[in-house]
Amino acid sequence: MTQESQHAARLATPGALPGSAPGWDNTAAVSSYCTIANATSAERAVVLHFGVPEAHHDAAGELAVRAVHRIALSPVAAQRLQQLLERVIAEYQAR
Repeated sequence: MTQESQHAARLATPGALPGSAPGWDNTAAVSSYCTIANATSAERAVVLHFGVPEAHHDAAGELAVRAVHRIALSPVAAQRLQQLLERVIAEYQAR
C-alpha cells in the first residue's frame, strides 16, 4: 500500500478527519487522494474540481486529468473553506 493510499485510508476512518468538530458523522464519507485541483464560479456557487493526472498527454500535448470529485459550495461556505485552508497551509508550512 502506498503512502498516499494509507493516508486516504486513515481519512476514511469514521471520526478521523483532523480538526473535525464533535457531531460530524463521517461514516458515509469517501476519501480520495487528488493531486490536481481547480475552481470555477457559477451564479450562486463556487465549484471545486479534484482529479488525478492520466498516464499520458492528449493529442494537443496537454496533460489529461481524470476528474474524481466535483463539489459545489455556497459562496459563504467557500469563504469559510478559504479561511480554513489558509490556516492549515500555514500550519503545514511552519513544520
